[in-house]
Amino acid sequence: MRTLGVIRATTPAPRRDLWPRLRARVAADEERVSLDLPAFGWRWGAAVALATGVLALVPEPLRFLTSAGLL
Repeated sequence: MRTLGVIRATTPAPRRDLWPRLRARVAADEERVSLDLPAFGWRWGAAVALATGVLALVPEPLRFLTSAGLL
């Protein structure tokens, strides 16, 4: 028996199906499941730039984050 078949046979279906499309893809007789991730936009880029800027400009980033209440 294939690994995917063993997983399907032993795993009970959840009460609430949170990912119906993923479950449908796994239920099909395919060996591979492809997940499509959303493209990273300007918000993700701004968050990375801000995090990098804080680490580069603040002399003690851990103390800064703690005093700001973020850590």
